[in-house]
Amino acid sequence: MARRRKRLRLSRKFPFISLGAVTKQDFVALANAFCRHGASDALVNDVTNYFASQNPRFDRGRFVAATRKC
Repeated sequence: MARRRKRLRLSRKFPFISLGAVTKQDFVALANAFCRHGASDALVNDVTNYFASQNPRFDRGRFVAATRKC
């Protein structure tokens, strides 16, 4: 039986992110982009809070650490 992906709702706060089904690979790619481009702590914190509000299994610490080591 195929596993269903959880659909995340689009937020007014982040209209640039079209969230259908976000996979682990999407989170990794976003963290790498934040790292490569030196995203501010405020931006990383806002996006992290949004993802955590949409997915109770989202690991904040792991995502933030990934945005700082590239």
